[in-house]
Amino acid sequence: MEDVIRLRDMLTRPSQGPSLILGTRDSNGKEVPFKSRYGNKLTGLVFHFLYGVRICDTQTGLRMILCGAPERCV
Repeated sequence: MEDVIRLRDMLTRPSQGPSLILGTRDSNGKEVPFKSRYGNKLTGLVFHFLYGVRICDTQTGLRMILCGAPERCV
């Protein structure tokens, strides 16, 4: 919940912050299901192989995209 509040606070000053924010999770814990833990590692390796960029959580559910950001990226 703390992360959601921090994202909300960034919305009050969008010109000072980034246009895209992606959250990450620690997927190495014992409580993380096997399919999630190794699926995330596998997709991370594929992403790195294809694009040369390392991403530690390719399946993140926490993201914020400010209005207008996609148009600026195209």
